Amino acid sequence: MKNNIFHILFFLFTVSFIPVGCDVAYTYDIESGIDEHHSGSSNVTVDTLLSIDVSMYDKARLFPGLVDTLTEERITTTLVLDMSRQYVDASTMGMAHVPEPIYSTGLYAGAGELVTITFDEDVVGLTAQIGSHTDSLTTSAANAVLSREPVVYTRKALYKGTNTIRNSFGGYIWITKKKNVVGSKDFKMTFSGVYKAPDYVSGTGMNATEWVNKINNTTVPWLELRSKHVAFSVSRARILAKLQEDPAYADHLEAVLNAWDSNLEESFYRYYGLKAGSPDPTTRMPDFPERVVLDVQLAETVYMRWSGQPIAAMSTTYMMNELTDFNTVLSGNSSAIISAFGNNYTSDKRFWWPAMQDISGVIPLYRISERGFSTDAIESLNDIFPIEGEGINNLFPKALSYAAADTAKWLKGDAGTNFNAYSLLPFVQLAHYNNGTGDNNWSFYSQFNSQDKEEISDSYFFKALCDYFETDFSPFFDHWGISIGDRDAASQYPLLAKTLWNYDPLSKTPEAGITPYNPTTYRYRHDRRYWSVMAFGGFDGAPYSPDDYQLSEGGPGDIKDGDKKTFWASKWYGADPHYLVIDMRNDITADGIYIVNNRQKHKAGKMTIQTIDAGAFFDSTGEPSTRPPSEILSDPDTKWNTIATIRAFYDSNLENFESDGVKAHKGLNPTTQNELFFEFSAPQTFRFVRIQFDKAFSGSTSTTATSIDQTLAEFGTFYYKSK
Repeated sequence: MKNNIFHILFFLFTVSFIPVGCDVAYTYDIESGIDEHHSGSSNVTVDTLLSIDVSMYDKARLFPGLVDTLTEERITTTLVLDMSRQYVDASTMGMAHVPEPIYSTGLYAGAGELVTITFDEDVVGLTAQIGSHTDSLTTSAANAVLSREPVVYTRKALYKGTNTIRNSFGGYIWITKKKNVVGSKDFKMTFSGVYKAPDYVSGTGMNATEWVNKINNTTVPWLELRSKHVAFSVSRARILAKLQEDPAYADHLEAVLNAWDSNLEESFYRYYGLKAGSPDPTTRMPDFPERVVLDVQLAETVYMRWSGQPIAAMSTTYMMNELTDFNTVLSGNSSAIISAFGNNYTSDKRFWWPAMQDISGVIPLYRISERGFSTDAIESLNDIFPIEGEGINNLFPKALSYAAADTAKWLKGDAGTNFNAYSLLPFVQLAHYNNGTGDNNWSFYSQFNSQDKEEISDSYFFKALCDYFETDFSPFFDHWGISIGDRDAASQYPLLAKTLWNYDPLSKTPEAGITPYNPTTYRYRHDRRYWSVMAFGGFDGAPYSPDDYQLSEGGPGDIKDGDKKTFWASKWYGADPHYLVIDMRNDITADGIYIVNNRQKHKAGKMTIQTIDAGAFFDSTGEPSTRPPSEILSDPDTKWNTIATIRAFYDSNLENFESDGVKAHKGLNPTTQNELFFEFSAPQTFRFVRIQFDKAFSGSTSTTATSIDQTLAEFGTFYYKSK
């Protein structure tokens, strides 16, 4: 039941997976996270002869818990810390949050006990911190019952020589450093008056049985589970509960921590193009671990912080399972923690594919699930998007059918496609383009994410993809209905040779549906970047007046911007016909035209495609005219020749398409908002073209075209390379 409640709430506050500045409150059955050494405990003894500050003992018994000062051995120990580790801040890396420069010591300070820290190396910028629970409850104190004191940690700057620090509550000891502090790789620091915390550190040859004995025999209430890339601050009480629940818990801990390292390296660092030790700070893998601190209460009574470093979460059985349960971690079901990591690594730079914005934070979560599915660790992919009916197991099959259909599309604009699962699937398919060829899956994204993307266009991703694989991916984007503003750079490469849009991640044989793609019927679109467009119409008493566009809606240039959401609109209450006149700058040979209607009213009911006589640009003597082309194109007396007529679906003359200069088509229709292609009866060569609009459909339910107003989202020409 708790898991169900969590997943419902998880959706409500993380559906966009975009980091936010405020935290989210949850209604949740929080289990007690208070250590067993409470105020009524009889097994805690206190040595009052060691100048211990006992002023907060009653509070410290409740949280974080007391160390038995008579049975637990105080030690003096020297640690070697690698101060050569570099810290690169989030701003430099272009991320929301990155791991802070925190060193775990494996040491614990007793409540009110004096800790002495000594070092000889002259390094300035170090800080000692007692207590890993840094979430301040001061703003919650007046409005809620507190499970601990509002502030339970202490920080103190350290300097060469001898330093002392004390925390009335005690706590795990961290050493932190400022951004540009650099010391030796074998920086020595001596601690006195401390206790050994029973940390589990992977990769150090720890014996599970011996570690369990330490857990059973210590009274140190908090410890860390650590690996190369993670450090989890958890209570001893939670560890004891897990050991009682699962006798093999300790035996699996090495594999669990190794899985976290693998997940972070593959699904986060490599995906974002980060490399260990990179001299470029923008692509340097963090030198410090990702931290999660479990607490008994967070400010504003939230369940966890969905971003930030360290990540703070409630100390519950659910969160312990997310962090340390063997089956949960290896199957990729640590959805809350992985999503929080994903929020931290969301780039603060302008996003490179608008359709992907909402799902960028869940890519690592998907990748971990994908690996679990491919290795049979889980029977099916996790749904990723937990709201009922919107998970990938339900929507991926529908999205596959959508992409496979040989029709014009508009992803997220077509009914039933405005779901995150629809955006995720093409992204995943592209990651597996080179399966079986030796190229690592997802390698393109690693390379792409490492690039500087400060100033990019909406076509930046498309161009980078085509350049990386030296392949024109236009058919893939067309099948998905993803707009591309500039395709010209891709035309130098061979066309995509397989139906990649049929790749099915839900199948154990995901490539089974991929077949060779026949490029001979592919419609290549002419480059429109340098086209100029003018609009003419009847208003102000003149039948061919310039500037026929509604300024508040959109100008004629919008028909060539590659964005289906923008459109040209004629001046309202003018008179038809309306005209768009295009100068393509150079002669082109076209096999046909295409248009996009958008979702606006006043879709075309009849279009006449015209070209201009070459003689219009010469005077009566045969010499080139001194009139500029724009003046000739604007002259209502200039002669234009009709090369094609596009009629409405109900027009009785539609069947006479041959006399209209086009091949058979279904006609203009007010319900169609996506691309419509119309092929000429024979290829046409021209530089200048005029589109005449006669009447429009006033709405999507119109049965005839009667409106004098007109809109159009896109117009272009296409050609075949071979047939």
